Amino acid sequence: MAAVYAATVLRLACGRHGGRLIALLAPAGSMTLTDYLTQSLVCALLFTGYGAALVGDVPPPGVLAIAFGPFTAQAVASRWWLRRYRYGPLDWILRAWTTLTRPPLRRGEHTPR
Repeated sequence: MAAVYAATVLRLACGRHGGRLIALLAPAGSMTLTDYLTQSLVCALLFTGYGAALVGDVPPPGVLAIAFGPFTAQAVASRWWLRRYRYGPLDWILRAWTTLTRPPLRRGEHTPR
């Protein structure tokens, strides 16, 4: 199934409107850790007993809407965030931890030497 998803994305990206699609999805791709964990939290609160406990109660079209709704909101929020900052907040923390440095977060901020 993952191969089908990947092939579909590649087909769309290479199509007539591929440039626009890539421009729309690029900000979300630049904040993958932040977006992944946010989406996991939202879905956990919607579907588990800690939240709305919707598991098994939502029909397939509703699940599709739940999948696209938060992702669309994240794509918009990611575009807004990346106008001001270089990385998503959790992506920045991971980068700082893995490189043992304090990378610049704000756009226009220079790397400390």
